[in-house]
Amino acid sequence: MQRVPIAITILNQVEGSYICGGAVRAFSNWQIGHDEDSKINDVDFYFINEEALKKAVAILEKGGYEEGEYGEVATTERAITYVGGWDCPAIQLIKFVHGTLIEVLDEFDFTIVKAGASSHEWIENNDYLSNLKSKLLRYTGSKLPLSSLIRVMKYVKRGYKIPALETVAIIKDITTKVDLENAKDVLYHIESFDPQYEEDDENDEDGQEDF
Repeated sequence: MQRVPIAITILNQVEGSYICGGAVRAFSNWQIGHDEDSKINDVDFYFINEEALKKAVAILEKGGYEEGEYGEVATTERAITYVGGWDCPAIQLIKFVHGTLIEVLDEFDFTIVKAGASSHEWIENNDYLSNLKSKLLRYTGSKLPLSSLIRVMKYVKRGYKIPALETVAIIKDITTKVDLENAKDVLYHIESFDPQYEEDDENDEDGQEDF
């Protein structure tokens, strides 16, 4: 399991910052012995508000940490991505969702991604660990269900299983939340799959940033 000192620095110095998504799942996979799914490719930070995000930006732009300085490589409407030296995991600061840790996790689409940590607490869905151990996908709802359906295909390639009724629930959500006759709406949902979610097929994720 890799150490990411700068991530601990952000958690400790920025009140209202949380790590969610693929890095959290990778840590949990390491704990339960799923070593093949324990590599951290990037660390996704969510924040209680814009001010907290700006504080994290200031820390990253100082550089000079033991794992190499971090430099900004991409900014989108959804996230700011920083890459460090020495093969360190990238840091992604998520811009489009703010709130408490519980409020952020409520946005996520599957039980296996509903876990996160701040400097002083860890919160997880009741079925998080058991579903992660069994690689079982349980859908909990999403504002972007078409994106969730695309994510299902990625998870299945990694050995996850999804019960038929869970797939039906996603499809039902798509029919009510996506205007399939509107190309722009469909494109929006498709493009919402990833800034953080393309964590290279190992830890997703996170996001559509994990929801």
